[in-house]
Amino acid sequence: MHYLQHLSMLIQKASGLGHKTLADGTQLFGRAPHIAPEAWLHALFAPISDYQIDQIGSAVGSSVPEVFRDFLTLANGFSIFSDSLSIYGYRSNYERTTDSVWQPFNIITPNTVERLSDASDWHFFIGGYPCGTGYFLYIDTRDQKVYRCSRSSARPLQQWNSFPEMIVKESSRLTVLFDDLGRKINPKEPVVS
Repeated sequence: MHYLQHLSMLIQKASGLGHKTLADGTQLFGRAPHIAPEAWLHALFAPISDYQIDQIGSAVGSSVPEVFRDFLTLANGFSIFSDSLSIYGYRSNYERTTDSVWQPFNIITPNTVERLSDASDWHFFIGGYPCGTGYFLYIDTRDQKVYRCSRSSARPLQQWNSFPEMIVKESSRLTVLFDDLGRKINPKEPVVS
């Protein structure tokens, strides 16, 4: 099974709590009023063009890893379980209008202005866990493995053999931390430690 099929099946389970497709193709799944009146459990952002992917590469000063480039042509990032895991993407603006607000975290930021001081040139930051947990994810472009690190050092704390493996394993792991209404089963337990 393709890793995005796995992810899609997982997030579509929340459709019973609501589903909305925005004008740009972004899909929202599972209303989460226990978080905020307009909150959703999952957001799968609409794919972007090769031109926009090239803009990311230009802004960060390196090419986008091929596996991540392929991903962006299928989905411009996502957020699952109320930002418990976010994969970043191209953010076209910071407008706060109803639909415009639904955009991924900007992938350019952790690869430039917030880049970790000990990150190597071959580290391409792709996502992270909530700010309270303090973790980033990056692809090592030399071996294509994905690593988790803290928000203060690029030193690897966990690794996966590939981007697809990380998506499947982490989305599956997070699923068991939440109930059918999208609430954390144990609110004191961090989503990652």
